Amino acid sequence: MNDPRRRVLLWIGFLVFAAVNTIGGTIGGPAQVAGLIAGIICIGFIAALIIHHYATRRP
Repeated sequence: MNDPRRRVLLWIGFLVFAAVNTIGGTIGGPAQVAGLIAGIICIGFIAALIIHHYATRRP
């Protein structure tokens, strides 16, 4: 459960979708829909990072 690769993948996914969210919101138009979806996925990555943190922390 304490696999550092999982945390790295979660961070990379978060950063990629955060960039897509920012670019989609900046461009506007139809790209805004992609930005909105990427923002929702970012929330999922944040939740997964929080869950991973609490599951692997030491008492």
